[in-house]
Parts: sequence; C-alpha cells; structure tokens
Amino acid sequence: MSGRGRTKTGSCVACAAGQYTPKQGLCCKRCDGIISTDPATNATTCTKCPEKSTIFPRPSPTPGLPASTCMCSAGYQATDVSSVTGVTGCTKCPAGKFNPAVTSATNACQACPAGSVAAKSGSRACTVCKANSTASEDATSCLCNANYYVRQESKGRGRGRTSGRRLAQAVAASASPADDDYKAPSCVQCASATQNNLLNTWPVCCEAGQTYDRLAKKCTTTVCYDGATLVDGACVCPGGQAIANYGSDGTCSCYDAAEWSNTTNTCTCPGGADYTQGANAADVYSCTCADGATLQSSGCDCGVMNVSW
Repeated sequence: MSGRGRTKTGSCVACAAGQYTPKQGLCCKRCDGIISTDPATNATTCTKCPEKSTIFPRPSPTPGLPASTCMCSAGYQATDVSSVTGVTGCTKCPAGKFNPAVTSATNACQACPAGSVAAKSGSRACTVCKANSTASEDATSCLCNANYYVRQESKGRGRGRTSGRRLAQAVAASASPADDDYKAPSCVQCASATQNNLLNTWPVCCEAGQTYDRLAKKCTTTVCYDGATLVDGACVCPGGQAIANYGSDGTCSCYDAAEWSNTTNTCTCPGGADYTQGANAADVYSCTCADGATLQSSGCDCGVMNVSW
C-alpha cells in the first residue's frame, strides 16, 4: 500500500501506484524509488535507489515488503543490501572481472575465463584474446606471444605498427566505461631469424643480438662490456641488477663499498666483509660484517679491546 492522501475536494483516497504520502492526510507525491510502509504507523516512505542501480520487481514477493527492489546494474555489484529496499550502494567490478546481469549480490563480479580479459572496471563481459596471444596475469590486456608483434592498420594511408602491450593499453584507455568494446590485438609472427623482446614491447622484430632503439626508431646492435650480457634488450651484469648495476659508461658497478672484478665478474667487499642481499628479493646487495663488527674503508673493525692478564 502506498498510503492514503487528500484530494483537492478534501476526501481521503488511496494513493495511485508509484505515489506515496509521508504523512496521513497530505497530498500524494510521485516516488521514483521504492515505497515502503511502516506497519506500526502505516506511514509510507519513498527511498531512491542508489547510483548505478535500477528498480526491478522483487524476485520472490514477500508479504509486508515492497513489490519492487533496487538492484545494481550489470558491470557492478552491491556494497550492502537492505531487506526492505534492496541494494543500498553499488560499486564497479574491478578490471579483470565482470558481471553480465543486474544483481543484488555483493560478490557478483566474476574473474574473466582463461584466455579473456576485461581491460577496464565496470565490465559487463570479457573479451577473448585472439590467436597467438595470451591474457595478462591480471586479465586486463591481451599480449602477443613470444616473437610476435602487433600490426595496427591505420585509418588513413599507410600502415603503422605498435606493440601488443602498448596497443592493449591504448585501446583500453579509449574503451567504453563498460569495456565491452575492447578490441583484442591481432598478433603477427616475426620473420625468420628475428625476434621481439621478452615482453613483446618492440613495434618491430629485430635480428638476434639487436635491440630496438625507440629514439632512432630502428633496430641497433647492442654490445655489452665488463662481462655483461644482453637480456631483453638491455645489458645486465652477471648475477643480475641486484648484485651490480650496468652504467651508461659500459661498466658494472657494485653497491656499497664492494668492488667489481673483471677477472671473476663478481663483487668483493674490503677486509673480508660479506656481500649479501637484504631480506627481500628486490633488495640490492651490500657489504656486511659478522659478530657486530663495523665496516670501515679497510674492512671489518672489531674495535679496541683491553685485555688484562
């Protein structure tokens, strides 16, 4: 029941469907939401549905409750639910997840199936990656497989190329808020004896031993020195970046007080100190002394000890 309101003639009649009166005897008002009735006072209340939700008939009509309820739109899930009015708030599905239908559930957003992605939040569906590509770990972009690249056809004359990762990001940025218009990239195989880097971020494939120079916009031969090797288009010192850094001068330099050896391709600390890594895998190495000794320029110093005989 939507309450009883006063007509222009002064008589009281039941309010029409979609109308309510906040207090008996007042005129009926239109309600663009859920009309509920307090069983104790018979007063009616109009509750608007939250943003990104819609009024739907209650799936299971229940005596004493409104015939309609608020439900979140596709691409969203509920933050909380009222037994009387339905959802009280809606939030977008995060990128990598989707929800295809209206819902009142707080866990309606589902992970994209294997091999498909949802590049932006609020997705109603996931896009299946094309041949020779795979979904990223977070299921937000399709990436070309090893030794493939993306050829993007321009709308005007000529053709342009861009990488799988960069193209996926560009398309995602221009996709609709629901992200149903995401365009999965088409991946083309590199020519024989050529390669892309491990992340397939080069817009072309280069010959073995070469790397793509983005400033010159071409493949160039990269020579590494000081025992470093070419890894994914960059020179890396033996042991990795955590042990030594490859500088712009073409040399490997150790961290802390350690010195790089061109003979053994390792870092050595002064005075017998140990070259060790921190507690985390991302930490770089440093020189440390045992038994509480202090690292000095000449090595580990235990300090002055006074001994009595």
